[in-house]
Amino acid sequence: MVRQLCQQQQVELRIAQEAGEATTQIGLVAAGLGIAILPSPLECVQIAGVRYIPLADEGAYLAMGVATREGQESALVSGFLQQLSADSALAG
Repeated sequence: MVRQLCQQQQVELRIAQEAGEATTQIGLVAAGLGIAILPSPLECVQIAGVRYIPLADEGAYLAMGVATREGQESALVSGFLQQLSADSALAG
């Protein structure tokens, strides 16, 4: 998705380093080693020299899903799933 969005804007990617952990990515940005595309809730990670810019392109959207164990009766899991459903209804 990132490559496609960049191609649409005629932006050439030069990937020199990749990191899987979000806080590592933010640290690399702070060190001047590029950019990171992250979920918006990570804006709470404040490091000097890092700024967060929302992606406005409607193609910059990633659908996610949840997997649970069949027959899971945990009150904690049930409450979490109910909250996700409520949040999805508000967003959609």
